[in-house]
Amino acid sequence: MKTTLLIMAAGIGSRFGTGIKQLEPVDDAGHIIMDYSIHDAIEAGFNHVVFIIRKDIGKEFKEAIGDRIAAICSSHNVTVDYAFIKIYSFKMMVIRYRTISDDLHE
Repeated sequence: MKTTLLIMAAGIGSRFGTGIKQLEPVDDAGHIIMDYSIHDAIEAGFNHVVFIIRKDIGKEFKEAIGDRIAAICSSHNVTVDYAFIKIYSFKMMVIRYRTISDDLHE
């Protein structure tokens, strides 16, 4: 049975200021908040992680966390996938599920 951790990281960050808030380090070692969530989920027995992100931050996200987390997850037999969200308006959002092997630059 797959137990999936969904990480919603598609926020625009209008109150955050500049940069991508999901990728901002929270400690001196450079960890981001998702590192802690994923670590705890693996310890609790989750075996699938899905990042819900905006496609326009896909490349930066994958470079900053995706590749590193995928390696950690792989060593624990945990799969990693992405779902892309497109915000058409505040009332309408579409999430398109993609696997990690799908091209982020499509």
